[in-house]
Amino acid sequence: MQNEYEDEGFQDPEADREWLESSLSELQQEGRVQQRVNAEQINQMLRIQAKSGYGLAFDLISDHFPSLVTAYGREHLDGFISDFDAPPDESDLGYGPLSSSTLHFDCDGVDQNAFRFYSNKDSEDNCIIHVIHKESGKKDSISGQNLESVMKQAVASGLGLHFQYELEKIQNILHDALEQKSEIDYWDHFYIQSSAPTPASPKLFECPAKLQFNDPEPTPPTYLEYPPEPKPDSFSGSSFEGAYLAWADDVKRIESENQSRYDKNVAAIKDWNSKRVEHEQAVAKWTETVKKVEAVNQKRNAEHLAADDQWKKEQIKNLETVTDLKRGYKFLRPDAVEAYFNLVLQFSVLPGDISRKCDLKYISESKTLIIDHPLPNPENLVYVKEVEYVKASGKFFRKRLSLSDGEFKSFYDDLLYKICLRTLYEFFIADRGNALSAVVFNGWVEFVDKATGQDRKGCLLSIQVAKEEFQKLNLTRVEPKACFKSLKGIANSALHSLTPIEPVLKINREEAKKVVGKI
Repeated sequence: MQNEYEDEGFQDPEADREWLESSLSELQQEGRVQQRVNAEQINQMLRIQAKSGYGLAFDLISDHFPSLVTAYGREHLDGFISDFDAPPDESDLGYGPLSSSTLHFDCDGVDQNAFRFYSNKDSEDNCIIHVIHKESGKKDSISGQNLESVMKQAVASGLGLHFQYELEKIQNILHDALEQKSEIDYWDHFYIQSSAPTPASPKLFECPAKLQFNDPEPTPPTYLEYPPEPKPDSFSGSSFEGAYLAWADDVKRIESENQSRYDKNVAAIKDWNSKRVEHEQAVAKWTETVKKVEAVNQKRNAEHLAADDQWKKEQIKNLETVTDLKRGYKFLRPDAVEAYFNLVLQFSVLPGDISRKCDLKYISESKTLIIDHPLPNPENLVYVKEVEYVKASGKFFRKRLSLSDGEFKSFYDDLLYKICLRTLYEFFIADRGNALSAVVFNGWVEFVDKATGQDRKGCLLSIQVAKEEFQKLNLTRVEPKACFKSLKGIANSALHSLTPIEPVLKINREEAKKVVGKI
């Protein structure tokens, strides 16, 4: 029976299935892909793989089945690698991933690794480039006959997806805080921030091995024995003379050999003594080196012990500080309450590089916290409506809205009200010790006074809210400006005009004691 996938272009359906199921299992174990993947989805993946030839199963899943990718998986999207050393032509299409460097684009410092591009061709032989914004999962596909044009349009689309996502993060600045379900122990966060890392073990030098001298002392040589001298009475006639001459030759030969052996032994003893002296000198140097190494190691060990002791003392001090602040927060001590809500601000990072470097003042008598919160200047906010590629200049053009556009004015005003409501919400919901009866929020912005050309800092909106009243609100359904006004907040009707107002309550202890009684 013919396999149902052979018509889809599979070269080896069983191998592809084995590869996919194995990869899928690993991704699920890593927590990057959800556990529930049904048979039909696997079949669809196999069809896509047959046509596109993905190198990584995670790329296939994240591109075509983003709902199966977990939050952890979206945070750990793999980068991509291009095999192309030059801009691709039609012969390159169908190979899967293209790198942004291959596409030769740059736009105001946007990280090119924020995108993934894939190329292919459709049934009508059109060039197709799929672009995926990795962090958000947003995607688009561009097709056409001219590859170069499709490439540039795909990049413009990718940049558009990027700016759209950045804009959505700012627009959802209040909603995202309301979606935070897990409770945070801010004191633990404080402890982690205050703690220095454990001192690393000292880097010790290794003592050199002691030199060994194992050469044995030369042994005395073995000398040849002399033959006995012949006696005349032992010989007759002229035979004695011949025997004597032979004996004399043997003596000379033995003397020569014994002398040679003696000389060699003397030379060996001299060489051995020389080596022994060199060894003793080397041992003396080794001894000095060992002393120096041991001294350095001893110093480093002592420094490490001192650092470790200091670290332990700091841990105890930090723990005592946290314990003291916890106790102070419970008993409404101003510095402790201010420290706690500074932690809340530090843990709540706003998108778009919006600062949370705030000034806080707590009035324990009325359980009121005053916050002076910096607000973004409209010129520092990037509101990109769209991105297009301008063929004439070969560059990408961002259509960025500014204060001259009504849409941006509405966006800016709405953002400031949302920052205010989000901060109030985060403070009240984090107040598990019931230290707050009310919060005063003053939103300040730095700007250039158009009349004088001087730098100014003014309060654009100010509100004083009782905790009990605020907790009755359903912030998921409110219109930020209307909600702010219903709470009797003070602000110019057009925040984008940067017209300062007088704060409800300034950070001034004496003034605060007088005014706060009106709540």
